[in-house]
Amino acid sequence: MMYKKKTAAHPGSVGASLWNRAEKLRGEVDRADYQHALLTLVFLKWADVRYAARHLEMSREGLGGFLDQADFYNAENVFYLPEEGRWSSIAGGADTAARIDQALSAMAACNPMLEGELPDRYFTALGLTAEQKTALLQLVDGQEATTFQEGTIGEVFDYLLDRFGTASSRTPACLVGLMVDLLEPLGGKLYDPCCGTGHTLVRSVDFARKQHGKYHDLRMYGQESAPATRWLARMSLSVHGVDARLGAAAASVFGHDQHPEVAADYVLAHPPAGEDPYAWIQHVRTKLNEGGTAALMLADRSLRSRESKAATVRRRLLEEDVVDCLIALPANLGCLWLLSHDKLAEHNTYQRDRPGETLFIQAESYGHSELSQEAISRIADTYHQWRDGRNDYEDVPGFCRSVTLAEIAGNDYDLSPNRYAAAPVEGERSGRLAQVE
Repeated sequence: MMYKKKTAAHPGSVGASLWNRAEKLRGEVDRADYQHALLTLVFLKWADVRYAARHLEMSREGLGGFLDQADFYNAENVFYLPEEGRWSSIAGGADTAARIDQALSAMAACNPMLEGELPDRYFTALGLTAEQKTALLQLVDGQEATTFQEGTIGEVFDYLLDRFGTASSRTPACLVGLMVDLLEPLGGKLYDPCCGTGHTLVRSVDFARKQHGKYHDLRMYGQESAPATRWLARMSLSVHGVDARLGAAAASVFGHDQHPEVAADYVLAHPPAGEDPYAWIQHVRTKLNEGGTAALMLADRSLRSRESKAATVRRRLLEEDVVDCLIALPANLGCLWLLSHDKLAEHNTYQRDRPGETLFIQAESYGHSELSQEAISRIADTYHQWRDGRNDYEDVPGFCRSVTLAEIAGNDYDLSPNRYAAAPVEGERSGRLAQVE
């Protein structure tokens, strides 16, 4: 059974309705706990709908003797649910939290993908009263069946994750969209070393599906250090029909790399705030194959810090010629680094040789904490024009400029896009015109 294309109408309104009704029930409950409670219930209800549909399908196909064999469900990307893991067992009776924990344990025991994802008494430990947990269960139970259909459930899940964004440190959708549009992942290996709720993995699959109608040429790898966030990622990937390897357990890539063998065609990463940006740059570099490219979202200070370590790493990166493009985004978003393992066309035949060159894009004026689709398209198109050697690329004062390593070295390896791509003041402009003449 292939993953179906999205067909449902107005999934955003379904998510908004569910969000608004859930918020009225939240009261003073911590947003993070409430997020996990609501999304886990939505996930369980969706899994039950999928299980029931597959159960009926097997019965009609004369496979009644295999209705209790998990492999016949897993083969169709459906979670097998023993009786205590089904919604009918959750929704009836007393002690809602205990029944939900029992359902999660039973589900994990029958589906290897979920094994070890959750601690015992996960739902019971969430900071909701028994009455609030029951009210949330009743809210999800009362949702229209279309909420849980393919084509709707993924966008409903995304909507809820975005609304809860601050509770899960979710990367803004506009940044994820920009990174994916810049890298254009269609086939090969894709890796996110700090995947959070799995947003980059889902969006990359969406890109491949829109281009090719499928994504199975794309192999997905992710790692997340926070167990609770990893559970959100697992649920999100499941409802989107995305098969991604998240490793054996939640862990930091610096303490326990879950994918030491991966040599990726694409790396997308938005590391947590406050962590050493250069440690992340070095990790990302080690994960690229010969033709690989990475999109790495970092704070502005990583561009110009005068600290000895930072300056040394920047100089080494430039001398090794791995910095392909730097994009200054609105202040609340930061700066996007594009790193290429090798800038020679022999590894990517549609790209041009560009050793010793780096593109700087100045997009700080393109909003405050959001990027429009128009802005995303202009930035991505400019990078592709420059990278691919298309005749329509040209330097645009105040927006973009291609700069040589020699010039960057002459500026003490300062990587601030504003230094290179800003519109020149009148005196500088006159001087440049005189040099041209």
